[in-house]
Amino acid sequence: MSTPIFTESQRFRQPWLILLFVALIGGFLYPVIQQVLLGNPVGAEPVTNFELVLALISSLLFTTLFFIFRLDTELSDQGISARLFPIHRSFRRFAWKDIQHIEVRQYKPLREYGGWGIRFGFKGKAWNISGNKGIQLVFTNGKNLLIGTNKPEEVQKALDNLQPDLGKAN
Repeated sequence: MSTPIFTESQRFRQPWLILLFVALIGGFLYPVIQQVLLGNPVGAEPVTNFELVLALISSLLFTTLFFIFRLDTELSDQGISARLFPIHRSFRRFAWKDIQHIEVRQYKPLREYGGWGIRFGFKGKAWNISGNKGIQLVFTNGKNLLIGTNKPEEVQKALDNLQPDLGKAN
């Protein structure tokens, strides 16, 4: 693929999400400190120390994995490429000839796709991390993909500059 004229990388960094993970870890850290380190059993029927430590480690791993997730998007004269790392190790490339229509649009993540991540909805598939703006792709085979963006004006400017020849073989 040629040199991209637009690139974007997004991560899950919403404040409410960070608070949720802090609460999750704190919910397991407190009993570990009380029971494992201080020797004060937690609850009427305490679980084993092993189970508490395992729950804490699992929550830490889950949180780490969540914050590793990244949506990378590139536009070039050849097409658009995107990946939701670490699920997609390499970019998924979509050539302009395979795209019938492209537009930058506002959408409702919960209503249209049921949230963020790799989502499936009535309007097709979505890869999104945050916000409510996206690059809507309609492919020549009739399938749809929405790729989230936090830079809608820059994407639109790149598309205006590229003026891709959609749906036609070069």
